[in-house]
Amino acid sequence: MRYFSKIWQLLGDTKFAVFIFYLTSAIAIIGSLLMKQNPYIFFPLKYTNIQEWMLSYGIRNLSYIWWLPILFVLLFIVAVSVFVCSMNLFKEKFLFLAHIGFLLTLVGLFISHTLSFISTGNILTKGAQIKIPYSGILLRLEDIKISYFSKKTILLGKAKDASDCSAVLLIEDQKKICKKKVSLNNPCFYKGFTLFIEDFYPKQKFSAPCWINLTIRKDYGLPLIFTGSLLFLAGLLGVLLR
Repeated sequence: MRYFSKIWQLLGDTKFAVFIFYLTSAIAIIGSLLMKQNPYIFFPLKYTNIQEWMLSYGIRNLSYIWWLPILFVLLFIVAVSVFVCSMNLFKEKFLFLAHIGFLLTLVGLFISHTLSFISTGNILTKGAQIKIPYSGILLRLEDIKISYFSKKTILLGKAKDASDCSAVLLIEDQKKICKKKVSLNNPCFYKGFTLFIEDFYPKQKFSAPCWINLTIRKDYGLPLIFTGSLLFLAGLLGVLLR
């Protein structure tokens, strides 16, 4: 019990919390540099959960991913430290709110990167239909529109290069049909699912069948991230304005 009390005091100590935060930030910066230098290793993280990525890519590239386990341990310590600080600051309602918001955000991010459902390679041509895996929801591509540059631009592209792609999806769910629009920079949302246009064809203006490649994601951590961000912002504003 005495050791538990000492650990609790250490985790609730402001200087310790600040030290762990800076150490975590330093490891994260090192990791971001390694990710930038070795994009071919880390790119699949966009399409898979982190534990699956570790088993398929990480184990074979330990010299490049050594910082990730360290980061996870430090983030766990940060989360526990934030929880202890929150209990110690229970009477300071705005500080308590900010700490709880930050903690919820960390938990949400962990869930997002470990438990989210991701489906890739969902190619649709006009009129084609697919089923979202593990659901009764059907997707049908009603229309697709690809915009092209009318003339050459210095920074963006040359004439007849694709500039944007948008599509109209018909979503059939338990005999109910709704229409959603999705484009390159604007995903659409339905019952917790997020639909992105990952790729499309053709990229240049000529007569060819058009198709889109959808990535479908259900992020179970998003509600916690959203709630935590709001609580953190409310607590921070409360501290600044009181």
